[in-house]
Amino acid sequence: MKAQADRVFFMIIFILLTTYACLLFYCVVHLVTESAEYWEHIEKTRPFF
Repeated sequence: MKAQADRVFFMIIFILLTTYACLLFYCVVHLVTESAEYWEHIEKTRPFF
């Protein structure tokens, strides 16, 4: 019974970590794409010297 409880506990931790990692990855990708669009916008709107 103890082993079963440990397995469930580790499964829960694994699922939480995986979810957290996916969210983190999504946030990083979102930030990178946002900043890329932002820099493109600056390049387009900036007067050329």
